[in-house]
Amino acid sequence: HDAVTDAPLEFQPIPESLRTIYAMDVSPDGQTLAVSRGNRIELFDTLAYSPTGQLIDESLGLGPVADVDLVQSLAFAPDGQRIASGGFRTVRIWKRERAPFDQATLPLSSAAGLISVSADGAMAAMVNGIGDIEVWNLFDREKLQTLAGHSDQITGLVLVASADRLFSCDQSGKLIAWKLSTGEQTTAIETQTSLHKLTASSDAAHVAVIDLESTIRLFETNGEGNLVAVAEPCKDVTDATAVAFANKPTPMLIVASESAGVTLRNLADKQIIRTIDHGAVVQAIALSNDQTKLLTGGRDGRSRLWNMTDGAALVTMQGDVPANLRVAGANRNAARQQAAIDRANQRTK
Repeated sequence: HDAVTDAPLEFQPIPESLRTIYAMDVSPDGQTLAVSRGNRIELFDTLAYSPTGQLIDESLGLGPVADVDLVQSLAFAPDGQRIASGGFRTVRIWKRERAPFDQATLPLSSAAGLISVSADGAMAAMVNGIGDIEVWNLFDREKLQTLAGHSDQITGLVLVASADRLFSCDQSGKLIAWKLSTGEQTTAIETQTSLHKLTASSDAAHVAVIDLESTIRLFETNGEGNLVAVAEPCKDVTDATAVAFANKPTPMLIVASESAGVTLRNLADKQIIRTIDHGAVVQAIALSNDQTKLLTGGRDGRSRLWNMTDGAALVTMQGDVPANLRVAGANRNAARQQAAIDRANQRTK
């Protein structure tokens, strides 16, 4: 009989038309989707619904593919930093690597203080190393203005690009309103007390700051475009910690304080519309772009998301994503070990 030898397997290229999806997985933080399409692995951003990249094994010499065979299984590691893919008798482990970038070309690389970005992400204002304010077009990476007007540390900065306005305040108590397109100061107010936590409404019609005595100072824009102080906007608040504006369903001033929690006040008559109990003193407030949700950050280390319409709590967040993933992985490992102990005890019996 003739000797029989095993011929080495020679895979034929998978045709371009074969893009069947046999496996997919989502990263533990929910932001990345991995999908196998034939012998390729594609990555998608789940927030923007757009492709972000492709996993390619260049050692195969077959072009932009991840395997010679159909990729039939995918799994993210619990920390989200690795992906395992499975094909014919092969498991590949892919590790996330950060793409290098040239920091010198970034518009905000020289920022040395506060940064404020417009709602559409197209423009940004920042405090540079010498205390001036730089205004940048982020899309074109072009500096539009350099604004000099503060002689003390800038403690508040808010960019309202849609209204062609920028607001800033400093530790000495100076509040300035700027016209973005020309860089001119439209208003400069000396309050004679330290200011911080500056905020402005989305239409730039109102500005609020918290002063050194933890009271709120409210200003409104008059017909000439100048800021005018509003008398006693929140005379019952003497321990304010954060402040913000909302326009829906009615113009409101949102105030966080040590003693009263978070209160939503009608901007017209200053009456309290609703009170939100975070469960701890709130140090920071933020609104979603559509102003339907309110985020509160407390001294208890928790961030909580609220529905602006009825004040209902939606989500409570604690810790950071990597720490939460490590805790979840440790809990799964502990559960597997406990199950192994239970099985061993049953066999012993």
